[in-house]
Amino acid sequence: MTKLKRAAIREAVETLLRKRGSRVLPISDIAERIQLSDPVSRDDVDSIVEEMERSGEVIAVRGKRYSLLEFTPYATGRIRIFSDGEGLIFTAGSEEPDLRINRKSLRGAMNGDLVLVRPDKEGGRVREVRGRRVIDAEVMRILQRAHRTVVGRLHLSEPPFVVPFDSRIDTEIEILPGETMDGRDGEMVHVEIERYPGQSFGANGRVIEVLGMIGEPGVDIEVVIRKYGIPHEFPDDVLRAADEIESSISDSELDGRADFRNRAVVTIDGETARDFDDAVEVSRLENGNFRLGVHIADVAHYVREGSILDREAFERGTSVYFPGRAVPMLPERLSNGICSLNPRVDRLTFSAILEIDPRGRVVARTFAKSVIRTRARMTYTDVNAILADGDA
Repeated sequence: MTKLKRAAIREAVETLLRKRGSRVLPISDIAERIQLSDPVSRDDVDSIVEEMERSGEVIAVRGKRYSLLEFTPYATGRIRIFSDGEGLIFTAGSEEPDLRINRKSLRGAMNGDLVLVRPDKEGGRVREVRGRRVIDAEVMRILQRAHRTVVGRLHLSEPPFVVPFDSRIDTEIEILPGETMDGRDGEMVHVEIERYPGQSFGANGRVIEVLGMIGEPGVDIEVVIRKYGIPHEFPDDVLRAADEIESSISDSELDGRADFRNRAVVTIDGETARDFDDAVEVSRLENGNFRLGVHIADVAHYVREGSILDREAFERGTSVYFPGRAVPMLPERLSNGICSLNPRVDRLTFSAILEIDPRGRVVARTFAKSVIRTRARMTYTDVNAILADGDA
């Protein structure tokens, strides 16, 4: 099913249920009543309605009879659980009080889960909790789990268990028999959850990585990466796509590009930087004005829209920097290689060339695809020293 068709079915289902108001419809009636120019199968409608149910847009009431959430007494939201075990539902854009979930009403919900709740609007009183007006509510259903894995400290008791590093996840995770990966007592480990907690049972799972003891070099960064779910490894097909890109520039790639390789272009970054995506130059013109060149790595030349590299970068959103370590948005072959403006090698760029008068006004500008060759990899410390000494 194409994205366009999925969107059309979703819109048709929403329109139909909105017209019905508080009257509910079984899935068979929904499939029969929606009208689209292209034929729609029952399986297609089933798939879309299930997707809408998981996102909290529709809910099943009285068996498998559906209604839009807005026509029911329920609400949905991401739950934020505090260290005392109490939860709050933050209802974005609503003027109504937020919802408070006491520990007994969580029904196994964990911090960050998308939950369906029933506010106690009749007997519940408005109260102040952490500076917010809230009313009591109860979790009815967990729609989406926020955590597939958890990082925490391993305790080799009988049975072994892990205490999550995030204090807002206040459930211990029992480790299944033989699934500790030989972790030592007290080590930080990464756990895949096999069974989520419920009202009458706890969570269990298996250790998938042993990270080391807190205090050992680099362990703190590994813990943070996994706590926030930062993707730190690239899938094999993404790495293969990166390996297929040439590490040098061919003559044909220079066609139509402005050639700035003879200019005194430099990068300026921190001492620990490993990838260099922008470079600058400045020179005085014969008319007394200054020419400022700003050159940005032409990553789009290598990462084509819709490609597997583009999709992976989109999911990551950005590189993430830690002291002494970076988790890149693109594979290292690109981020530190052909897409990095390394010194004394040719690189493809987008350039903005600005002419600036002595009063700082931009009097002319040019933008172009280009090729550059940086003269030096400078640091902020280098540049500050030059400016302070007045000796370039």
